Amino acid sequence: MKIIQCTLLSIFLQSTVPLFAEASLPPEVARLEQGSANKRHKGEIAIWFNLKNWFPQGIEHILSGYDHLAFVIALALVLRSVMSLVKVITFFTLAHALTLTLAGLNIIHLGTTGISIIEMGIALSVAWVGLDTLYLVKNETSKLAGVLLKWRSLMAFSFGLVHGMGFAEKFRDETLGLDFSQFSAVLKFLVQILFFNLGVDTGQLLVAFSVFYLLKLVAKGGSEEFSRKVHNKVVFYCSLTIGVFGIIKLLESASKLLN
Repeated sequence: MKIIQCTLLSIFLQSTVPLFAEASLPPEVARLEQGSANKRHKGEIAIWFNLKNWFPQGIEHILSGYDHLAFVIALALVLRSVMSLVKVITFFTLAHALTLTLAGLNIIHLGTTGISIIEMGIALSVAWVGLDTLYLVKNETSKLAGVLLKWRSLMAFSFGLVHGMGFAEKFRDETLGLDFSQFSAVLKFLVQILFFNLGVDTGQLLVAFSVFYLLKLVAKGGSEEFSRKVHNKVVFYCSLTIGVFGIIKLLESASKLLN
C-alpha cells in the first residue's frame, strides 16, 4: 500500500511541478522567452527559404546568361549520345562550381581589371567552342576532329573554370554577412553553393537535351544520307552564329578593358 502511495505521489509531483515552475516565471521573462523562441523559429524558416531560392537562381543564371547559354548549346551540337552529353555538361558544372566556391570563400579575389579579363575569357570560350564545332562538322572524318571530340570534356572543364569566376563577384555579395571563422557559416555557404550548382546543372541539362532532341527531330525522315546532311547543315549555321557572337563579345570586352 505504501508503495502505491509513493508512486502516485511521484506522478503527481512530476506533472504539477513544471506547471508551478512556469507559473512562477515573471510575465516579462515569459514573454522574452516566447519571443526568443519565435525568432529562432522564424530564423530557421528564413534560412530554409534562402537555401531553396538558390536552386531557381542557378537555373535563372544559366538561362539568362546569353554567353553561358551559347557555350552550352555549342557544346551539345556535335554530341551524338546521351551519356557523352551528360558527361560534358557535368564537367562544365564541376569546374564552374570549383571557382565559384573558391571566390565565395575569398580564396580568389577579382578586382575591376580581373573581372574585365574574365569577361574576355568567357567571350573567348564562346568564340572558341563555336569555331571548334564548326570545324568538327566540316571535317568530321579527320584525325584532328576525333581528337577534339575526344577531349571535349576537358575543354568544357577548362572554360568552366573561367565561367565560374564570371559569376563569383555577384555571389560574393550574397555571402558578405557570413563569418567563415564559424563552422555554421561555412556549412551554410557550402549548402548554398550546392543548391545553386544543382540549379545550374539542371538548367544546362535542360538546354543541352532540348538541343540534342531538336536536332534529332529536324533530321528525322528521309534516308540516312539526307538526315545527316540536314543535321550537319543545322549544326554548321548554329555554330557559325555562336562563333561570330563570341568574336563580337570578345572585341567588346577587349575594348572595355583598354578603355
